[in-house]
Amino acid sequence: MAVHRLKHCHFSIVYNEIQTLRVKLPFLYEHFSQIIFYDLNVLTSPFKGSDDGSREFIQDFPDPEKKIVLITETNLNGIPPIGRGSIQKRQMFWLGSRFVAPIMDVFWCTDADEFFNESLIEKSENVLIENPEVNSIDLLHYVFWRSAKYILCNEKTDRFPFFPRIARHKSGQIYGHCDIETQYPKTYHMEDENMYHFSWIGDKKVREKITFYTQHCSASQKERLTNHYAKYLRDVWPMEIDDEKAKTIFNYPNMHPSPDKKNGIKIFQKDLPRWIK
Repeated sequence: MAVHRLKHCHFSIVYNEIQTLRVKLPFLYEHFSQIIFYDLNVLTSPFKGSDDGSREFIQDFPDPEKKIVLITETNLNGIPPIGRGSIQKRQMFWLGSRFVAPIMDVFWCTDADEFFNESLIEKSENVLIENPEVNSIDLLHYVFWRSAKYILCNEKTDRFPFFPRIARHKSGQIYGHCDIETQYPKTYHMEDENMYHFSWIGDKKVREKITFYTQHCSASQKERLTNHYAKYLRDVWPMEIDDEKAKTIFNYPNMHPSPDKKNGIKIFQKDLPRWIK
């Protein structure tokens, strides 16, 4: 068990994340005092839990220090939707927040496919201890496309802002989905650490993600997004990549699945966190 000055809780929503859990849960167990998972697929009717072994992996993971909390509640009726994004994820964040132990000092909510260096933990502690006015921490993301070989990028940057994943915790605080910087300012923007976001990796996962976005968009956007994603999955997602051209920027601005984000891809030439196999 790593020794830290503050007590850290990590929360994430998971569904069929066995590949990332096998890598990430041992790391979380070493460094975090509490680990909360909400296992639920809200794309189905009725909602259901993972069927790829994720839930069993969490349940069977050795937990001598009683750190792990697994939430499997499928009835979200009456739960307030807090934050941004789909109603169900906002409800799941509200419910997950209720399980954070009152003795925790720091709340983390990275996605299952987001990874970070061990050094980020100590640097986050330094920020919160030395800056009492700071209540949340933000950092830039490398966003991977199709494999750990390629990142999405544009002519200005290889890293992109996301929503803060780290907050100073006080007993009873409730966290909204993708809304920490609004709820808990002041936000500190950390430049010398990165989040490594395996966002668009895995054919099945990407198609499920696109289905989710299509189903949860506004009625006015549905036809536009349906047509865009169909074209993207047909013409862009399976395309053969010219790695010589991808040493700089390949096929800008068409590589990001979102119709509103203009990116190409290029080969990622930096190091991943050392604990990622």
